[in-house]
Amino acid sequence: MNHAEFSHALQIDDDIKTIKRKAKEILDAGAKSIVVTLGSQGALLVTADQALFAASPQVNLSSTVGCGDTFTAAYTLSLLEQYDPEKSLAFSIACASASAENDIPGHLDIERAKELNLKITVNVT
Repeated sequence: MNHAEFSHALQIDDDIKTIKRKAKEILDAGAKSIVVTLGSQGALLVTADQALFAASPQVNLSSTVGCGDTFTAAYTLSLLEQYDPEKSLAFSIACASASAENDIPGHLDIERAKELNLKITVNVT
């Protein structure tokens, strides 16, 4: 879910600290992980063990249409492939970022995503 949708749906402030706190409350209710995309800023992944943040790499923006869907598809694939949380977050951001460079919604150049993935650093927050 993107940060604006998450904040609006839960009626909370749209800042990382508040989003992280609310995500932990949702985890306490039974969710296994919460991912909140932050647009060009990156994304936040919160699990029972940790909260991770990764910034989006700089790209030549063409269109953001479909980037959230690309992120979600990449994250779903990463879960199916049993990637660790850090790799899942970086891979998903890389795919969404590569999609943003293309003016065809949903088009993903996987080779470009692999290049971008090398530029992404995941940090514990």
